[in-house]
Amino acid sequence: MANRSRTRSTRRALARLAIGAVALVAGAACSDDEGGGGGTAATADGNVDAPSATPPPVETEPADDEGTELLDLLAAGEAATFHATYEGTGPTAGAGEDSTVYVLELHRSDGQVRQETIVTSEAGEFRQLGILDGEQAVICQLQQGADWVCSTSPAGEEAAGGVFASLVGALGGVDVAARSEDVDGRAARCFDYDPGTGATSLCLSEEGVPLSVVTDAGTLTLVALEDEVDPAVFEPPAPPVQAEG
Repeated sequence: MANRSRTRSTRRALARLAIGAVALVAGAACSDDEGGGGGTAATADGNVDAPSATPPPVETEPADDEGTELLDLLAAGEAATFHATYEGTGPTAGAGEDSTVYVLELHRSDGQVRQETIVTSEAGEFRQLGILDGEQAVICQLQQGADWVCSTSPAGEEAAGGVFASLVGALGGVDVAARSEDVDGRAARCFDYDPGTGATSLCLSEEGVPLSVVTDAGTLTLVALEDEVDPAVFEPPAPPVQAEG
């Protein structure tokens, strides 16, 4: 039970950057539409929504064995060492417009997590980076024409770095269907469920590495996977300052 409790605590922390990734993608799209240099905050109605746009996790047990299997498999992935690159898509507000495409890079090693979201638009390139090392969390942003700006989280719970963790946080009382599938040549377990925000399909490798996710808001698809991680990637790109609050 202690391990499960620590896993839940980590997932609460990791869910924060997932929501930040939504703001980054939306902010880049807004900047492109308005022709400005653009910040990374989403507008009130948010013209782009990434697959990670889900409510914060709740502290309840899954409704069935398949839900428990999903959590256990994801926990195995959280303990693994890998560098995964994903291509993501999110719908735009205008009817008939192309989806917004972004890149998400996820590094895991020895309890450390690094997640970076990269959006390229006509206004330039926008990046949001989260690094979690134990209880230390650092959030960084890079806007077009500016330098990296990093800040530390006031507490470990305000941390960063695990877009997929936010997708399984609200499984209490939710029916989950599981199936075996081949995903781009990799054996996978795929889970279908609706946490209250729309149908979700999440596929993971036998080692717990996320391979794909499909929601009403968009998709994330693995495009590259390496089993080695350079320790240097967990160093912030700029000296972090203490966040207020």
